Amino acid sequence: DFSKAIELNPRDVIAYRNRGLCYGVLQQYEEALADCSKAVELSPKDAIQDAIQDAIAYSLRGLCYRELQRYEEAVSDITTAININPAARLYQMRGEAYELWGNQAEGTAQSELFDRALADFEEADRLRGNQ
Repeated sequence: DFSKAIELNPRDVIAYRNRGLCYGVLQQYEEALADCSKAVELSPKDAIQDAIQDAIAYSLRGLCYRELQRYEEAVSDITTAININPAARLYQMRGEAYELWGNQAEGTAQSELFDRALADFEEADRLRGNQ
């Protein structure tokens, strides 16, 4: 039980991240955001393994922002995850956030967001070896 782990060790980054993931699966996005934010806050910044954990927390938080239609914040967090770990799935996620954001925009802003989405989808395909 992740809540019990956090109760026993309030600095347990992985417990916060995993509980945040569970909240996300349950579509409890505000709770997931809080736990992912706490995981990022507590994570030490001095090791490769910690950076990977940060990328996971940022990408999970970005997904929550996306589900809450907070697209600018979603793109920001997913971009941070990409900067840590430039994986195809992260480019795909950011492309989806740009696309959804573009669906709400108009005119030039919409076109720019769709262009960014397309660029991310193409990069995801390239990283998967699909070009």
